[in-house]
Amino acid sequence: MISLAIESLKATGLKYLQIDLGQASFFQSLMKEVELPNQVQREIQQKLEQKMNLNLKRY
Repeated sequence: MISLAIESLKATGLKYLQIDLGQASFFQSLMKEVELPNQVQREIQQKLEQKMNLNLKRY
C-alpha cells in the first residue's frame, strides 16, 4: 500500500516527498523484512524518533 502511494506521487512529477509512518508495528514488520543487524535497526529507530530524516539517507 505504501509503495503504491509513493509510486503514485512520483508519477505526478513530485521529486521530494516525506511519509510519516507512526505505527510501531509497521516499523517492526519493515525491519524484519530488510533483515538488518539489530544495532542498525536501533540506530534507524532512534533517528526516526528524533525526526532526523537527513541522517537516515545512509541507510
